[in-house]
This record gives sequence, structure tokens and C-alpha cells, in this order.
Amino acid sequence: LTMSSSSTWNYIPPSDASGVSRWSFTFKALEPMKQLLIIGAGDLAETVFDLANRELGVGVAGFAVHAAHRSRSLVCGLPVVDLEGIEESHPPSAYDLFVAIGYKDGNRTRQRLVRWAEGLGYNLPALVSPDATIQAGDLASNVCVAAGAIVQPYAQIGTATLIRAGAIISHHGRIGEACYIGPGSLMGGRVDIGERVFIGLGSRIRDGIKITDDVMIAMSASVTKDIVNSGKYAGSPARKTA
Repeated sequence: LTMSSSSTWNYIPPSDASGVSRWSFTFKALEPMKQLLIIGAGDLAETVFDLANRELGVGVAGFAVHAAHRSRSLVCGLPVVDLEGIEESHPPSAYDLFVAIGYKDGNRTRQRLVRWAEGLGYNLPALVSPDATIQAGDLASNVCVAAGAIVQPYAQIGTATLIRAGAIISHHGRIGEACYIGPGSLMGGRVDIGERVFIGLGSRIRDGIKITDDVMIAMSASVTKDIVNSGKYAGSPARKTA
């Protein structure tokens, strides 16, 4: 990992036998000397901690949740603090944030908290596993890309989107804000996904497909036609179920 003058991290993997690097990518990252505070304290927050701390070597200060939801004082051996008042206890000048809230409410809380944090002046970095392949894609803030995922050239990934292990987003794809791209899912070229879309584990989306906002695609579904109405879709080919 190397730091550029524009305050982005450049990850350049080992060269192959010809001495030419196989690929490289650039993504928004932490300012030097800042620690990361993770919003959330569940399973997703723990996996984000592992990615940031173990894989990327980022210092993590702890976790933050709303006081009414704080059920434990430590996560991964680090303190859990109240979200209320973090701009004073963990100011933007000294800390970056990552919102690690899952999809149970249709990805809405993660989107709302990212916008709230940005309004307070926080930097919310993209966190990309060194074992992911990012081929000059465009990643927005608070994006998480897990090990084994592939983002092909000219793809665009919206703010607060989570891309889980082994997912593939093909060339010229566009993923909107606050989406959840499940493990092992596959999207063909020029797929256009709206906001707050859930793509289930192992699902397949044909090239050129458009999916509107607030759609849930079930595990192993195959999407072969545009989806213009919000709701839940399952099966092969995928049909609206709710």
C-alpha cells in the first residue's frame, strides 16, 4: 500500500513473471494518523473490523451504536461508545467513520447514517480487501469490498454499498447507493442497479438488466428481465413474490 499526494491509497499487487503488475486500483482512504470508528456492533461490524485492522492495517478505535441499542461494552476487545455525541468524543479532525449496518431494514439505516456522518464533516473511506480485484472501477465513500470480489473496468459503485465475498460486478455496471451485493452473486455487463437493492447469495443478473430502487433478489435467483417495480423477487427466471 502506498499513499499518493491526493490522499488515496494505491494498492499495487505483485508483478507476474513478465515483471508487469497484473492490475492496480485507487480508492478513497484514511488520512494519515487518523483512526477508524466503526458504527455498528453486530456481525457485519466485526467483519469490517477484521478487514480494516487485519487485512489493511488500519487502526480501529472502537465501535459506536445508539445508546438505546448498546447491549455490550466491548466488541473485538475494543470499546463500544454511544453514537450520540461522537462529534465531540471522536471529532472528524481525528477520526474517520465506517457505517457497518446491514440490510434488515432494506439498507435504509446505513444510507441514513452515512449521510448524517458526511453532514458532520467525517471522511468515510472505502475499505477494499487486498484479495479483491478492482479493475479501475469507481468506488464511492463507505463502500466495503470483501475478499474474492471482482469489480470490472468502468463499473461504478455507489456510496454505502457492501460487496460481499466472491461477488462479480462486470464491466460498465452501475450500483446505486446503499446496496447489498451478496456472496457469489454475478452481474453481467452494463447492469444498472437502483438504491437500497439486496442481491441474494449466488444470484445471477443477465447483462444489460435494469433494477429499480428497493428490490430484494432472493438467493440463487436468475434475473432475465428488467425489474421496474419494488418488491421481492425469487426463482429462475425471477418473479415477484411480494
